[in-house]
Amino acid sequence: MHTLWISLLIGCGDKDHSDTSIQEPDTDADTDTDTEPDTDTDAVVVLEGCVSFEDDTEEKGNIRVQLCSASTGCIPAWPDADGCYFYTDNMVTETYAFDVVPLFEDTSIWATPLSIVEYTAGGELLTYAEPTLIPAFTHVAALESGGFDAGGGLTITADTSTFTPTDMEPDVDYLASVSVDPDAAGLPLADAPGEVAAMWYLGPALAKVDSWPFEVAGLDLKAGEQLQVYNANYGAYRWEDVGTATVGKDGVLRTDSGAGIQHLSTLILVRQ
Repeated sequence: MHTLWISLLIGCGDKDHSDTSIQEPDTDADTDTDTEPDTDTDAVVVLEGCVSFEDDTEEKGNIRVQLCSASTGCIPAWPDADGCYFYTDNMVTETYAFDVVPLFEDTSIWATPLSIVEYTAGGELLTYAEPTLIPAFTHVAALESGGFDAGGGLTITADTSTFTPTDMEPDVDYLASVSVDPDAAGLPLADAPGEVAAMWYLGPALAKVDSWPFEVAGLDLKAGEQLQVYNANYGAYRWEDVGTATVGKDGVLRTDSGAGIQHLSTLILVRQ
């Protein structure tokens, strides 16, 4: 079993994941230092949305939503019984890593949706209209060098010598993936760097690798067409440009020289 103790799920990125400073934000107008979820009636909701497991069989209470940025750290939100969450007016204008974390010991079952979003303080209420869905990984294999069938026509050439696990899962021993329809996933993609042609969630979430090349068969693309490849970089709060991929005469999209996956997170292929 691939375990991640829930008591450590309080951090973000590659920081100390046992950091107890990451707590429900206090939006009191006074100067108290309580760390319980704030229930002040004068708090203004500035961002809201809903989440759900894709097959809706798991309790929505087993989910944590996070917005993480350079100045705020990670601000968690805990969905209610209907899977809905909100943030109040303690947010600042900044770029955030938005992730939806399934809280289970076995991390090889459910994917972790991760996107990069822009927030502007003082604007209108930001609502993510479609619920963000947490899909189960469809392809899981032992952590080994060589070809990994990641689903959706994607084959990744893994190199375990460049694999760096997170502090949360130092002994992880698997690779995982699920192909996701960007139009149906409910993942906020308005701030993506272009039109998303294809998308996958990779795992173990947030592990780092060094330019793992890949190919994708079955995409509706013409020979010679080139797509930009991006990974969601959780620790740097950005879509990281990891190179390009070009369609060959056989119709297969392959990463170009020097391009490849850097983070086992959200992988998107973007039309230029």
